[in-house]
Amino acid sequence: MNKLFAKISLALLCCLVIGGNGCILETIVAQLVLTSETCATYEQQEDSANWNTPYVLDNYAADLDSALAEAGWEREDIESVTLMAAHYGVTKIHPDNTQDWEIEGSVTVQRTDVPGPVATLLDYSSVTVNGALDQKIVATLNSAGVDVINQALAAYLPKFDDDGILIPGTGVNPELVFNDVNGAVTPDPADDVTQQVPFPLHFDWKVWITAQVILNEETDVPDPWN
Repeated sequence: MNKLFAKISLALLCCLVIGGNGCILETIVAQLVLTSETCATYEQQEDSANWNTPYVLDNYAADLDSALAEAGWEREDIESVTLMAAHYGVTKIHPDNTQDWEIEGSVTVQRTDVPGPVATLLDYSSVTVNGALDQKIVATLNSAGVDVINQALAAYLPKFDDDGILIPGTGVNPELVFNDVNGAVTPDPADDVTQQVPFPLHFDWKVWITAQVILNEETDVPDPWN
């Protein structure tokens, strides 16, 4: 992409030096590929092996709008936006955490601004709390969860009919809920005879969601045939 802009800049310079005001410009559309990252954050303070912790992501559209505006773009400039990757990792182990727990479960996702299914986005297993500290572990994504996110991202993009009227259900601000559904902990906190505090398992962690954003940008360059 940098090479493309370098060539465009050089062509414009040649136009000014050689052609002067007689240079004819042609408009081309360049595609810019960007990444956008957001995260769901959790504090797990548990005394059992099972929990279901939700995180509501209701400001992603506003954050993306703000980032676009700072760069001089709008939603209408986006060609497509799709889920590219997900990661997870522990960000903090609290002092009252009693040992290095091994956890197993999944993260589900559901769109709640319109009726939608609950789908598994990723599974985690044989993950130790200490081993995941300060890590950003690449997740294997489940297609059902990916579909839910991509449908929400597609709804974020405005689409218009032939009369220039916004098509209902597009250009909206979708809301997603990510649930951390844990099903097993080794050893089981309920059987931990060493626990001295009400909540022996206590740590913070994140799930990072990365989307790929493709933007169209029009640029005027000299027409080589004129």
